[in-house]
Amino acid sequence: MKQVYRSELRMVNKRKLIFISYCRSLDAALANLIQIELTARGYRTFLDNKILPAGKFESFIANILEVSDSIIVVLSDQSAERNSQYQKMEIDYALKHAKHIVPVVTPGFNWNKAIIKAPWIASIQTFNAVVVSYDYLEAFLDRLERFVSYSGKTSIVPLQKKWWEFWKSKYKMIDISSKQLR
Repeated sequence: MKQVYRSELRMVNKRKLIFISYCRSLDAALANLIQIELTARGYRTFLDNKILPAGKFESFIANILEVSDSIIVVLSDQSAERNSQYQKMEIDYALKHAKHIVPVVTPGFNWNKAIIKAPWIASIQTFNAVVVSYDYLEAFLDRLERFVSYSGKTSIVPLQKKWWEFWKSKYKMIDISSKQLR
């Protein structure tokens, strides 16, 4: 079996385009850090931190998403509270087109609270997420690189139902209500 070195992996991944979805006012610093580090590691990245060309913003973003290989979704408790409709649009497009999605969550991110504030987050809750570690930043970036260099089209296939719904349907469990016990 041929051993692949990290430098060879980076050369292969130079063709990959990574779209970084984030809440501009709250997660810009983290998104910029991710862009700088992945670019230094040989990836092409898109971050809408510059003034975009005039015209329809949504169609421009859709065109970039179409050619992107992976989409990184930066999530924090504060960005979930803001419930960015642009971020929702980007994730909806990525899911519809079976793009490879990698959620990046800040330390202490609470999925349940985030879903209450921004229900669209539930659509990516079952994807493998990378938790930001400021103490071990290099290890976080290495892990993120492994996740975005995944060769498949999508992340681990998200569960369409909650676990209890799955088991209930699989074994046709009977729902016993208090009326049936009387």
